[in-house]
Amino acid sequence: MEKVVPDILDSSAYSIETAKQRTELDRMRREAEQRKEERRRKLVELQSQFKQLLHCNQSLPEHIRLQQTELELDPRFREEAEQLTDLQIQEVWKELAWEAEWHRVALKKLQERFWESLESDIITVVACESEHKISTYRLLPLSQRFLQLQKGGQSGRPRQCKKELSKENDMSSGGQDSSLDRAERQREDEIFSEDESQEHVGVPGGKGGHTADRLQKAAEKAERMKAKIKRRRQEWTDL
Repeated sequence: MEKVVPDILDSSAYSIETAKQRTELDRMRREAEQRKEERRRKLVELQSQFKQLLHCNQSLPEHIRLQQTELELDPRFREEAEQLTDLQIQEVWKELAWEAEWHRVALKKLQERFWESLESDIITVVACESEHKISTYRLLPLSQRFLQLQKGGQSGRPRQCKKELSKENDMSSGGQDSSLDRAERQREDEIFSEDESQEHVGVPGGKGGHTADRLQKAAEKAERMKAKIKRRRQEWTDL
């Protein structure tokens, strides 16, 4: 009686066709690995032979020694290898670009905060014949506000000196023009001082009319004096 073969119920089990394909792929993979290994072995042998030839070439006299370009079988191999190396280097730079920029910015911030902001760093001087030594301090630069105030203070002194010199020159120069101006200014000050004193003087209620008359007369007198001063200035200008 023929034995009944049980069905394969495992979903991960290979079918007959799949198992056959997998076996064929494994065989092809093993053969490829064997060929690669054989080529690697041959390449190592060729490299060792080439190194021996280079050593022998270097030991020969210079007039019969082969140049490096003459030992190249095909320059295109070297060019392709260099291009491949450059491409790999560029790929690595692209992968590390963000991290390199992050570290560069962090280093720049640290330098600006702790190094470039210093006016002078610590300098230590050590004696040769004793254990004495002396060090300086770390100094920060002065603020812009302080520099502006210092600049303003220095510029204010020359202005005061210029004013004092101008006063001395006016006093030493003399002349009719300066004396006339001083006399006119004194008269104007006297007139205005009289007007102000009359306005602020307290007068009893019965004499309010007399106070108004005096103020009006003082104003008229001031106007006459101003006209007289103006006329004298015009005459002096015409001369």
